[in-house]
Parts: sequence; structure tokens; C-alpha cells
Amino acid sequence: MPIRDLTNHLFLWHLTPKAKADRISDRGFLPKGKPRQNQIRRPVWFSTSVYSFIEFVKKHQNPKDHVAFLTAVPIDWLDHTWNGQVPDEFTIHQPLPADVILCRFRSDIASDRKALVKVLERHQGPNLIDQLTDLCKKTDIPWSRRTSPAALLLGLDRSRYESETITAYAFVDGLIDRTWEAAKRDAQDVTTIDFRFSTYFLRHYYFTYGERHLARALLSAAARRIGADRVVDLCIHEDANPRHNPIARFLVDLLPQVSRLDLVFALIELRVMRVKGLSANSIENLEQWLLNSPLSAACAPYFIENGFANFHARYGDVTVDLAARILGAADGDPFHTIQPIAHSIFPDARRGAVRAFGALREERALSFLESCLDTDWKEMRAEAVVALSRLDHPRARNLVSEAQQDKAGKVRRIAEKALAGR
Repeated sequence: MPIRDLTNHLFLWHLTPKAKADRISDRGFLPKGKPRQNQIRRPVWFSTSVYSFIEFVKKHQNPKDHVAFLTAVPIDWLDHTWNGQVPDEFTIHQPLPADVILCRFRSDIASDRKALVKVLERHQGPNLIDQLTDLCKKTDIPWSRRTSPAALLLGLDRSRYESETITAYAFVDGLIDRTWEAAKRDAQDVTTIDFRFSTYFLRHYYFTYGERHLARALLSAAARRIGADRVVDLCIHEDANPRHNPIARFLVDLLPQVSRLDLVFALIELRVMRVKGLSANSIENLEQWLLNSPLSAACAPYFIENGFANFHARYGDVTVDLAARILGAADGDPFHTIQPIAHSIFPDARRGAVRAFGALREERALSFLESCLDTDWKEMRAEAVVALSRLDHPRARNLVSEAQQDKAGKVRRIAEKALAGR
């Protein structure tokens, strides 16, 4: 099937040793091996970014001994066990048939973008870039189903991506009542205002996070160019002056058309992202603004569930603690909100629930926290001891005391500090 007809697919890369390549070509991708960290089964790892895939191949010790695959995975085929929260990576815990393979090639001959394009054109035809462009511009299907081919086009031919103003579709989709002509100007401004801002924006929109979120990409990219303090000021103070900085002025012009919910979500992300320059005063003002917003509680469960993902862009502890504070300050019962996360199939999500219950001093979660001590995963046991140490309950204190005999030194030290009141 031509690429231009793959309207509901994820384009993912996979690298495997030559010894396994024929089996994958015949039988597809089969998760194998003993699960780790309480996973339901070992996942199959894919790359979502052309850039990261090329770097991965270049840094590999024996690229000549490996084979690369480009796959097109139908979104409707995926069950609830996939995870796209790790930057540039996508993990799938279910078997995938060989039908998803678009092409197979020696990884060592795709050491840079131009070489990779030539390899793919031999498999998909010389009009590969034209096909991807046509697919990205199919306005009869939702933009959410075109973001994966858009990311592929960006990675293979950034100049074509920008000349076709593909980013404009993201602005139409992510802003309120944005006309096509205005969105085209937005896309051109992103490209011309500042090259590094443009690069950060595109990376944060397509690859860094698990979902495509326009406001988050704008704020996080701006924070890396004009400073997080300034971005916070522009977002939470309506009278903030952008002065003559083009990035600040661009942001201020767009903010009125960002939905309030999207802005709250993006500001929570900004608070917990790994970026320098967020001062104590800005943190205090931003957190108070978030706690006062009635929309923050709708975003908080996401951050509890994903805060501990294997993720370089967020501080996990800060993320979950802030989300728990938001739920604790909102109307409703946070225990019932967090309960589904506590039973997630993803270990990192359950770990987030453990920390959130501890931050809220939720004694109704005592039995769940106790069950989390019965695992081989050291990080989960350590998090459970921290949570139990925050509960004012005799059983919780006994469990923390017993944790001093844990087989892991880290868990023992946490228990000892908790009992010593440090």
C-alpha cells in the first residue's frame, strides 16, 4: 500500500541483530524475555524520531551486524498496553504481525538523513517525500492521525516540511478559531523568528512527549530561549509586557487563542520540566496560580500517571507531588481519582499513585501501599516506604520499621531516616 494511503498509522523504527531479522520478517514482532520492574511482559522497543534513530545507529558498536525496519503500525490494532511517554521511543507489549513492516535494510548504510532517504526511496519509490507530503495535507482526516507522517517528513526532509507549512495544521488544530491563513503565518513565524526556538518547538511537539500538545511545545520551547521566569510571567499576568523580544511577542499574540485547559496543562508541564532559570518566586506564583485554577484538577491525574515515566524532560518527584497537592486542594475525593492509576498495568504509573497517596497522607490506601512492599522492584519498595512513613497509623509505622531489614540498602536507609524523623 502506498504511504499516502496509510491514514491512521504510526511510523516507527526498529533495530535488531541480523540473527533475529529473518524471524521478524516472517513472524513479526513478538515480545520475549522475562518482564522487568513488574511489567506485564517485555516490550518491543521502537524509535519515533528519525534523528534519534540515526544517532542510535551511529553510536552502536556493531551497526553492520544489525538490520533496521521501518514499520507502519495501524493505530486501531494497538491495545491498551502501548506506551509512548519516553522521548523518541515507543514501546508495544503486544505481538505485531509482519504486515506492519514497510521496509527492511542494513542499518550501517543509513548513517545520515540523506543516505536514509535514498534507502527508503529504493523500497518505497522515488516519490517518497511527495507521498508523505500528500498524506500530511489530507484535511479530510483529523490532524491527530497525520502527526506521525508529519514527524517522519520532518525527519527526512525538514526543508520540504517547512516549505509546505505543515506546522500550520498543528496551529489550526491546537488553537481556538485559528484561520488557515493565520495558522500559515504562525508556521512561518516559528521558522523565521529564531532557529533554535523553531527546533525546540518542533522537537517538543513531535518527539519529546507522548502526545502532540501545541501549548506545551510553545511554552517549553520559549522557556529554553527567553527563560522560564519570563514565560511564566507572560502566561499568568495579563498585563505582562513582552517588550521587543520577538519570541515573547509571538507568545503573547497566541495566548488568547489557547484554551484555558491547554494553558493549565502546559503550565504544569513547565513547572516540572528540567529547565534552568525558574526562580523560587516564579515557582511560588505559578504553583499558587495552578492551585487556584479549577481546571488544574482535570490535568493532575495525567501527571500522577506519567510523572515517573523513564523521562528526561520532567522531575518525577516534583511532578507527582504537585499533582497530588492540586487534587488535595480541589473539590472531590482524590482517593477515588487516584485508585484507577494504582491498578494500572504500567509499573511507573502505580509508582506515581504510591507517591501521591503518601503526599496526601491517605490512610485508605494503606493496604495498597503494603502490597507494594511485596515486589522485587527496589524503586517501588522504596517509594512505598516513603509513602507509609507519611501516614499516622500504627500499621504503617510497623511496616516502615520492618523495612529496615529490606534486602536493598536504599530501602533500608529510607526506612531508617523515616524512623529517625529526618
